[in-house]
Amino acid sequence: MEIGPFRPDGKGSLEWTTQGGAWNEYADVLYLDQPVGTGFSYASTSAYAKSLPQAADEVRYFIERFVEVYPEYAAGNGVDVYIAGESYAGQYIPFEASALTRSPQPVDLRGIALGNGYIDPAAQGGSELEMMIWSGVWKEGGKEWTEANKQWLKCKADLDKLVGSPRDTPACSRMLPTIIDITTQKVAGQSKARCINIYDVRLSDTSPDCGMNWPPIIKPTYDYLARSDVRKALHVDEVKKPEAWIECSHRVGGALKENNPQSSKIHIPELLRKGVKVMLFAGDQDLICNHIGVERIPRHLDWEGAASWEGEATKKDWFVNNNKAGYWREARNLTYVSIAGGSHMVGFDKPVESHDMMLRFMGVDLMGAAGPSARIPSRVEGEPDRMLVVAPNPGKGDGSTDNRPMIPGVDGKTEEQVAEEAKWAAYYNAGSAALVVLLILVGVGALILLRLRKQSRRSTSMLGRGGRPVAREDTHELEHLVRDPASGEYADDEDKLDDEEAQSGLSSARKSPVGTRRAGNAVQEDQTVFDVGDSDDEGPTPRTANSSSVRRP
Repeated sequence: MEIGPFRPDGKGSLEWTTQGGAWNEYADVLYLDQPVGTGFSYASTSAYAKSLPQAADEVRYFIERFVEVYPEYAAGNGVDVYIAGESYAGQYIPFEASALTRSPQPVDLRGIALGNGYIDPAAQGGSELEMMIWSGVWKEGGKEWTEANKQWLKCKADLDKLVGSPRDTPACSRMLPTIIDITTQKVAGQSKARCINIYDVRLSDTSPDCGMNWPPIIKPTYDYLARSDVRKALHVDEVKKPEAWIECSHRVGGALKENNPQSSKIHIPELLRKGVKVMLFAGDQDLICNHIGVERIPRHLDWEGAASWEGEATKKDWFVNNNKAGYWREARNLTYVSIAGGSHMVGFDKPVESHDMMLRFMGVDLMGAAGPSARIPSRVEGEPDRMLVVAPNPGKGDGSTDNRPMIPGVDGKTEEQVAEEAKWAAYYNAGSAALVVLLILVGVGALILLRLRKQSRRSTSMLGRGGRPVAREDTHELEHLVRDPASGEYADDEDKLDDEEAQSGLSSARKSPVGTRRAGNAVQEDQTVFDVGDSDDEGPTPRTANSSSVRRP
């Protein structure tokens, strides 16, 4: 949904779009369903992870096995690794990055990128109310604000007595459901009430979904991943994973029963000290993990650059394709990026900008392969445009032109010719720029982008969102669509839950009125942990990615 030029077409297939180009233009792509038991992966229910540290160890275990099969990606072989994701990935990724930086390191981790992430309750708690004012949906002192402010005062009381770095603060977790309740209204002529879209404050949705029906390609994504030929191409085990693909697993999430779990915030200073780059980015129209709270996180980090962050990391306007894309803040190895007009799913709303942001963060040399991204001007305030300069191709020397761009200084060769030659030259030149990116998707899967110094690799991708916890006792449940593999019909997720799950009151994969989607499984020597295909899981509407393999040369 968020990466690359393909999107579901609503007819059970995919369509090509030019929005943002392919993220594998400068990287290989590999998808990993994680924590184990989500997506098309499978394990026995007794093997699900009981904590995020355990789930992170299992990601490390997978990477260790992966580099055994593909040793060119192993540490010391000139491959840089970046991990990125959104929403509840703000919890997953720092734990995983910490696990990957333990010695001996299986890969060379260079950075992590967390988009609209739920990371630190101390910084983000209650910011939803501020976002309602900032966006102009409510006015401070108005009726709605006054009602919601009562919950904010309870949230503030929790924050004032906060000790350590807990992953959740109950009163603050009630802030979003409170806003949803206040915005829910009956609409004349409609059977369902309307409420605010928690992923984009500019939009509304039917109650109690409040954003779960958005974006409109959700159901087409379900349809595409239910196709038998697609499942076969993805090597889905039809015996161990016969059910249709779903976004999240209630059983996997229910296995995570940590006592007093710590926030991932504790790992970010550690990563910064180890030289790992950290980028926090946020679409400025998201409510659930909004930019106001995300931008406060650096001030709450216990690291050497915290005191100087406000002074050093000045806001600089960021432009893509000659339009203001947002602003960029950077100091030492910490970066914050605000994406203007972006929702919770920045890659969906702003595909070109989000692609440019990742390439810039990773320091990709766009001229290394003269693809589409190299032709889009991009700059941060005070810098020249970063783009490929092209000129008309003079053709065959007879005065004619073929209207294809050529690249000055390379003997009049077309952009396509230079790109092809650069690709093969890079393959044979082990000393040129290298890049590997792991994009960890929340709740259901992980997306791994890989680009070696010696070759540009290819694969396709889509990305999705996760969630953060809300107060369990007052949770405003949302409806989720689950497809029946036999009938092909969509039904409310609650109807699909078994007794055990119904009693557990588990919720969805993004921070929402539905709750947290976090999961994994334990590593056992006698068990295939990382595979395609298990359990009879069920969960809410799709927001994540289908698998794609790395192609070897």
